[in-house]
Amino acid sequence: MKGSAGPIPCLLYVLRFYVEKLQHLIPHPKLRALFFRAMGADIGRAVRIEDVRLETQAGWGFNKLKVGDYTAIASVACLDLTDRIEIGSRCAIGSTIWTHQDPGALLFESPTTQLFPRKEAPVIIGDNVWMAAHSVILCGVRIGDGVVVAAGSLVTSDVPAKTLVGGIPARVLKRLD
Repeated sequence: MKGSAGPIPCLLYVLRFYVEKLQHLIPHPKLRALFFRAMGADIGRAVRIEDVRLETQAGWGFNKLKVGDYTAIASVACLDLTDRIEIGSRCAIGSTIWTHQDPGALLFESPTTQLFPRKEAPVIIGDNVWMAAHSVILCGVRIGDGVVVAAGSLVTSDVPAKTLVGGIPARVLKRLD
């Protein structure tokens, strides 16, 4: 039957749904970081993970998350772990959305998914990066060390180190030497 997901993908979806909901019950950001570590993520020392939303559509995905020491990820951030997300040390991540440009779920086939095929690539964030609220980071982007991403920015391409970027799409606004 065309468009049918079958029992295994549906079961995995249900399991991921409950694991994602379980992390919302953890009251403290440091305990949530420990939970992520227990689920397979590479989490550094003194990491704080607030109440985030997880998108792990291509498997469990926790092992695709790496967060460096002394990094904080704010609540309402959405982490799409379809591919790797690596965040450096001493970063402050606002309510940022990480997307791997999935126009439709893996469970369904549609004309939209044929017109806009799924794209997957890692997102790499350097050390000492501040990403302000409501930023959107597309797949395949590398952000250098010491970068500030302005609020509401859409980052579509690599960002050089020690710069302030902002806008839709994000462009270099200032060098931070």
